[in-house]
Amino acid sequence: MLRRAASEEKARTIFERAARALDTEQGLPVGADARASRTIRMPGEEYLEDSRKRGKQPRTMEGRQSRLNAHILPTIGDVPVSKWRIQHSRAVIEKGAKTPHSQRGREDLRGQLAAMRKLAWHLGWLDRSIDPAAASTSDDPPCSTIDVFFDRGYVLVNGSWVTPRHAPGSRGPVKNQVLHDVPLPRSLMRDELLPRVKELLGLPAKASPQQVVNAQEAERQRRAKLATGSGDRTVTWWNYPIPPEDELWLFVDTFTGLPVKPEMHNERWHRS
Repeated sequence: MLRRAASEEKARTIFERAARALDTEQGLPVGADARASRTIRMPGEEYLEDSRKRGKQPRTMEGRQSRLNAHILPTIGDVPVSKWRIQHSRAVIEKGAKTPHSQRGREDLRGQLAAMRKLAWHLGWLDRSIDPAAASTSDDPPCSTIDVFFDRGYVLVNGSWVTPRHAPGSRGPVKNQVLHDVPLPRSLMRDELLPRVKELLGLPAKASPQQVVNAQEAERQRRAKLATGSGDRTVTWWNYPIPPEDELWLFVDTFTGLPVKPEMHNERWHRS
């Protein structure tokens, strides 16, 4: 390798890399042929194998295999991992946006691309200065979307508010597709959340807690009927698509009327 180097400087670079690899017991630098054979399929298969070792459920594995075979591989093709770039990931997301349940599908594709990128970095197949999944990830982690049950003392976490990079925010599915209840202190429910919910439902400030509960239930029933009429069994009262600007958000950016970015929400919450 040193004899074939184009210059003494190039030869020294190769020698230093080989020496570092030996010192840290890493593999020696591979040639161009080996790098070219590492197509996007390899981090995809590594991701599936890692998922199996982590004991992921069969349905989860089926989804990840399907996304790899139906979207990622056909769209990116035989591109070497070392040449995987943002435009390839963007094309995958755009294709996913044209399928049924596109919002959920886009989020799943984003997560899978990000996981594949992480494995490619870890295995040394992709330079860490290159982030081909940057266009598919969010600027911020998603905020949870909730429904408040004052009579039961908890909030139902049933979705997320996602703010993609350079794109409008949108309501997405709850993480892992699992809804869960979060008990909250009575003081927080009654003193902080109750007045805000009264305002959102158009009730007077003196409305009783029971009046609030009744109004909430009426709204849930209204959405349940709309969901039933949609003919889509995956749609329920809590995820029936309402235009974001018409949703009854608890915490909003006063300028946009939409949920605030997570870091602003956390800062305001803790400060108050």
